[in-house]
This record gives sequence, C-alpha cells and structure tokens, in this order.
Amino acid sequence: MRHLLRRIGFYLVALWVSVTLNFLIPHLSPGNPAQALMSRLKGKVSPQAQHALEISLGVNHDPLWSQYLQYINNLLHGNLGVSITYLPTPVSQVIGQDLPWTLVLVGVALVISFVVGTVLGIIVVWWRGSFSDVVFTPFFTFLSAIPYFWLALVLLYILGSQLNWFPIHGGYDTDNTVPGFNLDFILSAAQYAILPAITIVIGSIAAWMLGMRNAMVTTLSEDYVMMAEAKGLPSWRVMFTYGARNAI
Repeated sequence: MRHLLRRIGFYLVALWVSVTLNFLIPHLSPGNPAQALMSRLKGKVSPQAQHALEISLGVNHDPLWSQYLQYINNLLHGNLGVSITYLPTPVSQVIGQDLPWTLVLVGVALVISFVVGTVLGIIVVWWRGSFSDVVFTPFFTFLSAIPYFWLALVLLYILGSQLNWFPIHGGYDTDNTVPGFNLDFILSAAQYAILPAITIVIGSIAAWMLGMRNAMVTTLSEDYVMMAEAKGLPSWRVMFTYGARNAI
C-alpha cells in the first residue's frame, strides 16, 4: 500500500510539474499569441481590436501568480482556451474532432505491433544463436533507438513524396468520399492511415520484441519448463504453453 501511495504521489507531482512548465514557458517567452497574430496582419488593426483579440485568447496583464491560479482553475473546469490555428475554435473542440482518429489509429497499430513483436520475441529466444536471433535482435535494437518523428519524416518523404504510394496529408479523400459508415469512406480512411500506422508499428515493434525476448529468457530457465521438456512434450507445446504464455 505504501508503495502504491508513493507511486501515485510521484505521478501527481510529475503532472503538476508538467502543467506548471506548460504555463511558464509561454508566459515567460517574449510576446503573446495576440501579438503573433497581429504580426501576420502587419499591424493593420486598431488598438480596440487588439484588446478584444487578447481577451478572446485569454491574454491578460495580471500578476503572474494570478494568471497561474486562473490557468489551473480553467484546467480543472475543462477550459483549455482557444486554438490559435483554428481561431476562434476552442481547443477542447479541436481535440474532440481529432481524438477518435488518433484512438483508432493508435489502437490498430498497437495490436499489430504487439502480435508481431511478441511472435518475433518468441522466435529469437527459442532458436537462440540462430540466424533469426543474430539478425533480428541487433536490427530491432537499432530501430528502438530511432525517434518516432524522424522515422515518420523519412517514411513520409520516401513512401509518400517520392514514390507516391500513400497520401501525405489528411484523413480521407475529401473530394470523392462522404464521411459516414460506408465502404468507400472506410477504405479511403484506411488508405490514409497506412503510412502513420506503419510508422507507429515500426517504432513500437522493437520494444515488444525485446521485452518478450527478455521475459522468455527468464521463463525458459524455470523448473516447470525444464520438467515439460524432460517429459518429452513437443517443442511447440513447451514453447507456447509453458514458455510464451507465462512470459506474456
């Protein structure tokens, strides 16, 4: 119980630090969102319009501690402010529009990377020292060190921009499909999701494979696995029933 409370306390402190930094960095930086928007208009806005824009964006000149308390209060009430990119749309509405797409994409990619990574982890452990172990282990160790965003840019440039195999922006074909539960829309959305899904799978599969490999190494040294082998059970049964199932 003490360990659980300690972990909860750690995550609460980490959350508070993240929220505080998210507040301080923009507020201590030069300028504000209203001035950034004004610069696009090259100053051709009246002072009254600028003041109204600052109010709509939540910019005020109160003491920093007062702004911080207001910021925390807005967060607790679900008020995330107004999006600068999609002005005057609230940030919560922008998140609500894109969140379902993200959940579906990440969910499908997570299932694929888990299944493939787990199977590869089983293979490289069961045939340790073989070609698969010698090749897969260092290769996926290298992949695990590649940042997601860098991998995404490389795939976007090669598969999307140069080879034109996949679309490089958007969530579906807005010209030829109508959003809804119909086959054309589903196929179009799936086509647009392939490239980001590949990025997530490649970036995640290494962690699943290496994690499964390490767990299998420990599991295969257990007495019940050795007993199963001594009883003469088939290798596939020992591998999946006694090894992989307990390692997972």
